[in-house]
Amino acid sequence: MTTSNLRVVESVSASELFDLRRRVLRANDPDVSVSDPRDDDVSAQHYAVRLDDTVVAAGSFYPSTSPVDSARDSYQLRYLATAPEVQGLGYGSLLLRGAQSRLTSAGVSELWANGRDSAWGFYKKSGWHSIAGSEHLSRETNLAHTVIYKELRSNDLCHVDFAVVSDAAELASLREEMYFSVHLRETSPDWVKSTEHYFAEEIAQRSTIVSVARSTHDGVVALAAASLRRSVPFPEFPSGNGAYLHSVSTRPSYRHRGLSRSVMEHLIGELRERKLELVELHASWQGEGLYRSLGFDDRRAGVELRLNLRNASE
Repeated sequence: MTTSNLRVVESVSASELFDLRRRVLRANDPDVSVSDPRDDDVSAQHYAVRLDDTVVAAGSFYPSTSPVDSARDSYQLRYLATAPEVQGLGYGSLLLRGAQSRLTSAGVSELWANGRDSAWGFYKKSGWHSIAGSEHLSRETNLAHTVIYKELRSNDLCHVDFAVVSDAAELASLREEMYFSVHLRETSPDWVKSTEHYFAEEIAQRSTIVSVARSTHDGVVALAAASLRRSVPFPEFPSGNGAYLHSVSTRPSYRHRGLSRSVMEHLIGELRERKLELVELHASWQGEGLYRSLGFDDRRAGVELRLNLRNASE
């Protein structure tokens, strides 16, 4: 599987979704409106997955009062649709995952929807719950619906320690989550498996230190890793002993709890104990604020460049 054919969740305008809304949700009736009064709301979010430049999965999310707890920061899902020719191939699940990642990172704690009863199996498999007694017929389609919801945050207790070799699979899964949250692009199973092998070998050889947060029920839910390395000494750092920090990630349902800061502080404390002189990293836009608050700063000299030897040899 190459990068060019990996599926991507895109943030789009509502109008780009109208054709699929009409085709899948309104029996392709040209006389039925498929717009929503909230489509152009600045807080509304619309997502799509394309196949050969055609939108084949789509969903819209609007800020809305929760039917479960009005105190929650909640969004309503509407117009979730997958083209018939790709149903069952994971496009809808991928779209939901991308939207949930973005919304959870923004602090949203719950999604809810008037879900079609015929689609309940899909929602249940994706971790949604139904509200007893909320069964009704849609005014738009006259089809059976039920109010459903999904909590995006977990309140499980967590503690911070260091990873061991047996954690490698969970660390690889979290690194995949980190990549996905930045790019909203699926990754190949081979890449994730290679990452698992990397962590197992590096931890066994003690060449990489991984600080993790463990949940009571969900295992490893946050991590920060530092690969130890020695560079050519120079005046400001005469020993050349340092580390490259990477893979900082938190499960979506555990975000906004300070876990990334906790594992980072735990890791940096260990690096100080080891008398390392320099820690470097490459910051994503999501993590830059955290890193700066911990004392990371811009490089004061030089320009960061790279040579991709893999592509150069092809």
